[in-house]
Amino acid sequence: MGHGLCRRRAAISEPENDRHDRRAVPSNAQRAAAEELCEQCTLAYSRVGRESLWQCKTVGDLDDYVADLQARERLLAGYTGGEDRQQAGLTGSG
Repeated sequence: MGHGLCRRRAAISEPENDRHDRRAVPSNAQRAAAEELCEQCTLAYSRVGRESLWQCKTVGDLDDYVADLQARERLLAGYTGGEDRQQAGLTGSG
C-alpha cells in the first residue's frame, strides 16, 4: 500500500560490532539508530514512542521495542486511514 515501509527486523548494533550483548547499556548511536528505524514506521510510531524508546535500559530492550513496533506496523499496513493519522499529527513522521 506504500505506507510505513519499515525495514525488516534489524539489530541495533554499532557498525564495528556485528554481535552485541543484549544486556549492555545502549549508546547514543544505538538509540539514534533505533529511533531512525522506528520513524520509518509511519502508522505505528507516535510522538510518545520516542520517549518510550529512550527509556529502554538495554540493547535487548531496544531490539525488542523496534521489533514490536515493526510488527504493529505490519498489522496496520492494511489500515486505510493512514493519511488521516498523518494529518492529525499522530504519526512519528512529519
